[in-house]
Amino acid sequence: KSENAGNAPAEVAKTTLEYAPDQADQARALAEILGLSGAAMKPGESVTNAQGLPTMTLTLGKDFKGAGVKLDGSVKKPDLDTESTADQKLCAS
Repeated sequence: KSENAGNAPAEVAKTTLEYAPDQADQARALAEILGLSGAAMKPGESVTNAQGLPTMTLTLGKDFKGAGVKLDGSVKKPDLDTESTADQKLCAS
């Protein structure tokens, strides 16, 4: 689960991810998805969300260009075997 904990106290130039030591594997997986460098990852303390669960804190910096655009500048297209158009009827498998 995720939640928006609000805005950061101030604007930051670079996107960062803060996580607790027991969240390191999850943090690395998220960093890979985002194209986030290791230098942007900050081991520290997690915060508790509304459900009482520990969460990582992702702070989007000015380097964030939008959904689907990795922070390293690459854009990953979905892995599709075929392309479809609105006039085709296909079943997802």
